[in-house]
Amino acid sequence: MAQPCPNCGFQFNCICSLVPKLSSEHALMLLMHPNELTRDTNTGKLLAQCQLNVERAVWDRKVPPAELSQQLADPSVLPVLLFPSENSLTLEQMSRQSTDQSRKPLFIILDATWQEARKMINKSRWLEGVAMLGLTTQGGSQYQLRRNQQQGNLCTFEVAAQLLGQLGEEQNQQQMLSFFEQYLPLFQAEKSGHALKS
Repeated sequence: MAQPCPNCGFQFNCICSLVPKLSSEHALMLLMHPNELTRDTNTGKLLAQCQLNVERAVWDRKVPPAELSQQLADPSVLPVLLFPSENSLTLEQMSRQSTDQSRKPLFIILDATWQEARKMINKSRWLEGVAMLGLTTQGGSQYQLRRNQQQGNLCTFEVAAQLLGQLGEEQNQQQMLSFFEQYLPLFQAEKSGHALKS
């Protein structure tokens, strides 16, 4: 019986040769809901495989994780939480703020279902002071791996791709979305326990 690949973990459909090796000047932080740690449908892990500048931290309702707490306290960092709300900044407003104050943006992406992401924001007092950023999303989501998804909502990997594209890294965005399109059928074949026939 074939052994799972030590890098990507897939047994029948190794994706290692498809994963783009990217370089980005933007810092990303995945704030993960604890449930995501055990979900095989999690797409946040693909960001690290693409070698993007990403850190991961596990969300706690009462206390910011240590990795994030240092960044929140750093005066040279402008933490920005990606979440659409009526108080969300646009990218233009955010870049004006970071330029005025010479602070480097840290883009925090909630790695969770949309329902969990809302709870994370509503239940964590420590997130209240963090500026929110809304993206203008183009096109729908390719992601169909979870049930009860709301129309128009993007998964974590797609949010990161849209963000980088709108920050001027269109080539990274295109490579990410092209890889993701190939990844989804391979993931589904893997779940079914067989190799995808090309």
